[in-house]
Amino acid sequence: MKNLILLTSECMRELDVLGIQYGDILELEVNTRAMKRWGQCKKMQNGYAINISAKLLEEYISDQSTKETILHELLHTCENCFDHGIEWKRLAEKVNQAYGYQIKRTTAAEEKGIMEMPVQTRVKHRFHCAGCGIVVERVRESKFTKNYRQYRCSRCGAHFIKEF
Repeated sequence: MKNLILLTSECMRELDVLGIQYGDILELEVNTRAMKRWGQCKKMQNGYAINISAKLLEEYISDQSTKETILHELLHTCENCFDHGIEWKRLAEKVNQAYGYQIKRTTAAEEKGIMEMPVQTRVKHRFHCAGCGIVVERVRESKFTKNYRQYRCSRCGAHFIKEF
């Protein structure tokens, strides 16, 4: 498995060379649970927490692919860049031009060198509409799963019945 701290330090040096001021990284973690994202940047009280998917730290993934995601998340820590707005895009393009990266808002698994495996999720909650029979499945507990009696079907207006 690749060294996340080492790769992040390299990315920070590359941003330093370009004069791009990034925020304070308070936490840097490997995310082994993420199924649909490569990385995440979270604001904290005095800085930021970044997590990177363990899939990108596998040895068969190129360092460039991994660093593109790390840089993507580091750019979110720059001023006016927490979203994918104009400033974030400007800085991403600056880094891309300088180092030949392909930092962008989203990246497919194939672009990262990962053959996408079908995600098997275990449905934990299933409901059906008493009127039209539409089935609603949920993997996680939510407001709907806790209070399904308070919801009505958007198709026919009938109540939901819990199967499991």
